[in-house]
Amino acid sequence: MTICPYCAFYKVSFTQEAVSIFIDHLLVEMNRYHSRYGRLTVDTIFFGGGTPNVLSKAHMSSIMTAIHTCFNVVSDVEFSMEMNPGIHSISKLQFFKDMGVNRVSVGAQSFSQSVLDDYGRRHSVSDTLDFICDVRSVGFNNVSVDIMFGHLDHQVADLKTSLQHVLDLKISHVALYGLAILEGTPFGDMGLHVDDDQQADQYAMIQDVLTSHGYGQYEVSNFALDGFQCRHNIKYWTFQPTVGLGPGAHSFFNERRYANAPDYQTYLSRGDQDDADALVDVGLYLATRLRYLVPINHHDFLDRFGEDVVARIGPKLKEFSLMGWMILDEDGFMLSDRGCLVLDELVGHFS
Repeated sequence: MTICPYCAFYKVSFTQEAVSIFIDHLLVEMNRYHSRYGRLTVDTIFFGGGTPNVLSKAHMSSIMTAIHTCFNVVSDVEFSMEMNPGIHSISKLQFFKDMGVNRVSVGAQSFSQSVLDDYGRRHSVSDTLDFICDVRSVGFNNVSVDIMFGHLDHQVADLKTSLQHVLDLKISHVALYGLAILEGTPFGDMGLHVDDDQQADQYAMIQDVLTSHGYGQYEVSNFALDGFQCRHNIKYWTFQPTVGLGPGAHSFFNERRYANAPDYQTYLSRGDQDDADALVDVGLYLATRLRYLVPINHHDFLDRFGEDVVARIGPKLKEFSLMGWMILDEDGFMLSDRGCLVLDELVGHFS
């Protein structure tokens, strides 16, 4: 099982008092699971939300003490922490390592300064390079970076610059984020839009560069050197038990999906989870599981749904296989490299 304390402090006014109140509610959540289910075994931990590295040592110690009290954490746990460049010190990074963190996800977004400026990022390329150097200097060998792509005004050369830094730094894991424009956001108010064809071309170029340099694509948006796939993320895509803690955190536990209140104040006032969603259906299973580029077998559906879904959707699978979007054999099926570009459209045909 995995647990995910969600520490998105950028969403609230960051004061020590606010964080202390947040920590108190986080501990209440952990104790609730402990009282109901005993010491559940945990083999991955993921501190997310972009800025958990702003946690003080005292707050981090409180959370870790509670985790080890309420859960049975295995000795080889994968313990990931998201960190933004520029918020760190060597001593703080060493402290996180001493607390058990062994995987760092860096919110680089780009290694082109003009791109960072357009996105309004607070860090510079130099900040990112210095941060990665410091992360490695304290012994973190499992380092992931986030890379954004698909901005209409950004050049392919900008993206190639970012990828070249990834290769030169021998980053072990890359997570891709295609730009999406939502109403009510600054980009939306500016009238910016995404050119789907341009974004698809950039995505295909990223696939080609990374896979040709030894990075295996194990999910639609994730690439890793051998042995550095994110165990935590794989749990999401394969519907393994996940407990989310904190505002906006999502869980999949006891075969139910549920989420905490998304905003900080509502989370503090309620504390408890929202009502559970319906059980996972075939459509949701396919939409999520197809992202993970490992074949889906007949028995996967039989075990979960008591139905040989492959037989029902077989004609569509054959059609998509002929078009080069799906890899199909007698045991199961999975997305092809080309299929990653049209996943949402394919899933729509299965619903």
